[in-house]
Amino acid sequence: MLMTSSYISPFILNFILALFFQASEQHRRYVHVPTLMSWDDALKYCRANHMDLAIFRNQSEFKTQHYPCWLNRCWIGLHRDHEDPRVWTWADGAEVSFTSWFYNEPDDLTERCSFMWVNSWYDSDCQNTYESLLTLTSTCCG
Repeated sequence: MLMTSSYISPFILNFILALFFQASEQHRRYVHVPTLMSWDDALKYCRANHMDLAIFRNQSEFKTQHYPCWLNRCWIGLHRDHEDPRVWTWADGAEVSFTSWFYNEPDDLTERCSFMWVNSWYDSDCQNTYESLLTLTSTCCG
């Protein structure tokens, strides 16, 4: 006898929701903004639109963004700590656990921001103007 029911057990519902939230945490969505801006202006722009400059917690996240900055340089959310310029942090305040620096980068303690070009990261003066790569997020911008 086949039984049909519209009832979903709380166990199954919790399991499905847990998978959804885990998948969304593991696969960030990235948006390429082709407008030239300084790093600070790019950060203000994305936070005004419920996003943050691109953040990569691991290599898997880095690979999911499909390299929209292949031809042009794009700001990402990595910047030097305000108190200790030898330390890099993400725009959301998180510690850095993964990097993709180009050979010999970062190379200048006065360059406090970072951009991505092709598949590598570079340090740069924050007043330079580049395109931006943003991370869609529901937790940014307090």
